[in-house]
Amino acid sequence: MTNPKILFFIFIMLLTSACTSDKFHEKDFEKFVSKSDTVLFDGDNLHPTYAYLEKGQLKGVEYIAHPECGHYIRKYFFNHKEEIFKVIVHKVNISDNCPETFDSVYVLYPLRKTAKMYSNSNDGEKLVYRNEIEKSLVDIKKFKKELKEWNYHQQP
Repeated sequence: MTNPKILFFIFIMLLTSACTSDKFHEKDFEKFVSKSDTVLFDGDNLHPTYAYLEKGQLKGVEYIAHPECGHYIRKYFFNHKEEIFKVIVHKVNISDNCPETFDSVYVLYPLRKTAKMYSNSNDGEKLVYRNEIEKSLVDIKKFKKELKEWNYHQQP
């Protein structure tokens, strides 16, 4: 007969590991911002940016760019202090007119100073967290000022 304390310990360990997983999932951002009560749009139809707010507080930001060779999407996750705790960068270069083709996802954790890369050839390779990554983060105070000029938008 199995000891109930051991079963409880195993259950807690499984639950903890599931909650702290750094594995990338395609719909993480959509789930995270799904309870946003306001979505703001910057008005640029070619390279749109969406800001997701919940009770007036910034919850997520999504930048979508379409360079000649593919697309480049950045999704920012904000905590309750409006600090960026996670960034997903999806780079796709698929055009025959461009020097190389790739489809890579980078998951950055600025508060922990860690990063991972996902592609067809690897599944969560750890990357060296450099200052270049810090430079790609948004200036939240400046961004919040810009939001006042944006329009309300239905969820994309």
